[in-house]
Amino acid sequence: TSTIVLVGVPSDSAVSVYVVCEDAAGNSQSVPSLVAVTTPPDLLPPTFEPGFPAINVVEGEYFVVEAVISEAGTIFVCVLQVDADVPLPSPSAALVRSGRCDAGADATLVAFVSADAEADTSVLITVSSALMAPGVSYVAFVSASDHAYPVANDVLAPVVITNIVLPDTCVPAIRSLVAVPASAEVRRKDAAQVSVDVDVSRCTGALQFSWAVDNVARAAFADAAFVPATRSVAELQAGASASRRILKLPAGVLEVGAEYDFRVHVSGIGGLSATATASIAVAPLSKITAVIAGGRTRT
Repeated sequence: TSTIVLVGVPSDSAVSVYVVCEDAAGNSQSVPSLVAVTTPPDLLPPTFEPGFPAINVVEGEYFVVEAVISEAGTIFVCVLQVDADVPLPSPSAALVRSGRCDAGADATLVAFVSADAEADTSVLITVSSALMAPGVSYVAFVSASDHAYPVANDVLAPVVITNIVLPDTCVPAIRSLVAVPASAEVRRKDAAQVSVDVDVSRCTGALQFSWAVDNVARAAFADAAFVPATRSVAELQAGASASRRILKLPAGVLEVGAEYDFRVHVSGIGGLSATATASIAVAPLSKITAVIAGGRTRT
């Protein structure tokens, strides 16, 4: 008696198997024997290997889910933003596979992705969406189904991964730093001021502003202490008056013919920052010149 194992035979199918026997002398039967076989349906769901799925990478604009399943199939990742004061939804595996994820009034669907997987093989699934923002907590529901025909089998229940927070990768960009006189006439006892316009796209939380000023000719203000100030991104994006942090030199400190450097340093909560410098020179005829990024204009 001999046993032959056939691999890859489809489930729930009628299969015709032709068998030819050959003896040790090399004599084969002239007519193959037909064996009709009906394979049983595949009713076993796939399973995730221990330790999976798991978050592999979290960056400012995406995160990566790593998963390993017991048989060939498809992995589904559904991501929700859920209000902090409401219970987490409990979607079925089929609901996750459909991409709905049980989103409702208290939960917003922000991403849905899927990827095919081989048995016992690591798969990396990148989740990215324009609806995701840094600093916000998200919940991922990860499910899987096999390739059984005609009906695929889902895992018994999706795996829930909570508290996925994209880091703030804010890179504040200083669009302009303008030095202007406080009045139409600039004399020694007048004040001067600067204002800054900052691009805060993809920033959250708050930005830290620091200022300093140097007298270039005499170094009278050299090593002047930076004056910190904090402005929320919401204020900056709204274009309110807080979007321009003003630094004034008090009356009586400007000197005719002297040049002054105004420096601003802006940093986000992620630690990335930008710095800009604007120079002004007090002219003898009570005019002030602003020099910004190598360009020269008169005001």
